[in-house]
Amino acid sequence: MDLEIREFRASDQEQARSLLLDNGPVDGDLDHLNLLMKRPSGLSVVASKQGRIIGAILGNKVGRFVEYFVLTATRDDETKLAQRMLDKALLKLLATGMTKCRITTPGTVRQSFWESVRWQSDSD
Repeated sequence: MDLEIREFRASDQEQARSLLLDNGPVDGDLDHLNLLMKRPSGLSVVASKQGRIIGAILGNKVGRFVEYFVLTATRDDETKLAQRMLDKALLKLLATGMTKCRITTPGTVRQSFWESVRWQSDSD
């Protein structure tokens, strides 16, 4: 079965939580993730393969921007996986009319990914 990237569902919560725990969360990450999953926004996506969640980008509107929390299970193709999920998530963001986002990556998506997509940090 091929990789599927789709909207996050309530039934995905446990697998998303496991992704974070498998990657060694930093203090507060699990609470943050749980908060995002309790607020369905239509801005979150997951990547699944053979019925198993292998990546997630959870989004939530916060004032004038959207906050995204990125998780991946695989290290081998994490750049391609995160890029495909990010493409879908950002299309959802743009559909809302919002143009700003904040991204949190709890050690699962490294700096090399952000450099590969030419993402630039902004203080805003």
